Amino acid sequence: MDTLIQQVFALLLFMSIQGMAYVIYQRTQQTRLALLPHLVLLMVTILFATVVWLLADLSGAWALVATFVLLLAGVGLGLSAFVTLGMIYLIKQRKNQPIKK
Repeated sequence: MDTLIQQVFALLLFMSIQGMAYVIYQRTQQTRLALLPHLVLLMVTILFATVVWLLADLSGAWALVATFVLLLAGVGLGLSAFVTLGMIYLIKQRKNQPIKK
């Protein structure tokens, strides 16, 4: 049951980041600003991992947890940014298509 809750939370987080990126891109038409939610989440993750490292023993299990959090967040946010860039590419392609009557 715990993994189901974690997966639902992760899916909701992914969808909310994609939604924010979509809204930002639609309002500004700037790709860099659309990637801003990814950067904010990455900074929060780095801050969390740093706090865990500072409060935990460097040789303990919490240091390993912080390392895995950083690695998984980097991979997850990288894939999420890739999906966002693909979404922006598809939006641009759709705008450039001729209107069919």
